[in-house]
Amino acid sequence: MAEAVEEGRSELLVAEGDTDCGDGVLNKDEDCDDAGESALCNANCTIAMCGDDIANMAAGEACDDEGETADCDADCTAVECGDLTVTMLAGEDCDDGAETADCNDNCTFADCGDGFVNMTAGEICDGDGMGGGGVTDVCDPDCTEVECGDAILNLVAGEICDEGGESLNCNADCTETACGDGVLNVSALEECDDGNILNDDGCSATCTLEVGGSSGGSGDSGDGGDSTGAGTGGDDGTGGGDASGGLDTSGGGGGEGEGSEGGGDADTSAVPTPGTGTGAATGDDGNYFGAEDRDANCTSGEDGGRPPAGLLFALLGLIGLRRRARR
Repeated sequence: MAEAVEEGRSELLVAEGDTDCGDGVLNKDEDCDDAGESALCNANCTIAMCGDDIANMAAGEACDDEGETADCDADCTAVECGDLTVTMLAGEDCDDGAETADCNDNCTFADCGDGFVNMTAGEICDGDGMGGGGVTDVCDPDCTEVECGDAILNLVAGEICDEGGESLNCNADCTETACGDGVLNVSALEECDDGNILNDDGCSATCTLEVGGSSGGSGDSGDGGDSTGAGTGGDDGTGGGDASGGLDTSGGGGGEGEGSEGGGDADTSAVPTPGTGTGAATGDDGNYFGAEDRDANCTSGEDGGRPPAGLLFALLGLIGLRRRARR
């Protein structure tokens, strides 16, 4: 009987003194002992719980920092933007699981000018697209592409003004209106703009059209005088060429062509001009003879030109007869 009591006492002492966690035997100081880590029991024989500072992979914990940290979410998952868990210590402002109109895909609040393009929020561009916010030469302050005429001034893109199109003070190319800038601005009452402020070049110094007087061209000049001293008339009816190149008609009498009365002796070395003409015709039709002489003495062809050759030979024969008579 005494031996049995002693044996029972020995077994109880062994049980009370057994502290081997993981042996599958629940001992005095153990919360659990599943002979290793399980979804309910940590490897240290404590009850598995997120936030207990013991990462229990069997329980689905990726981490357990006893609360939220920059690397571990409060739900014992690793911090990741887009996991629908906002981790402020990791720098997340929001986490909608993906880009939304309010949250960028980097878990920052969507805001034009933040340097992150958020198409869901209607942004076409945003700064440099890599976090560098602000206006660029390709992106307007409202996160739309730069375009002259969009009524959004972009100085970085070289716009001086932008009033949504041509206006009194702004050209269509987003430069300030100025007469002489080479940009026609009808809204500024410019009629022309040739790029300068000079007058007498078709466009005045005030950008109004200059109406210049048309200068008429001179009529065609007649051809040179022929051997008889008479030039043919020009197309405009002016007299022909100088008669000085022809035969000398000076010294002869006026009147009837023979120069006997009232005039000196005619120079018989030249052929006297018929009738009362002076050697060069000035009629409107440019004929050789004056209008009166032509009617009184002879006709000279269909167009009233030079006398026929037969008449000239007759005159030369008359001169020869006179010379012989004087001898």
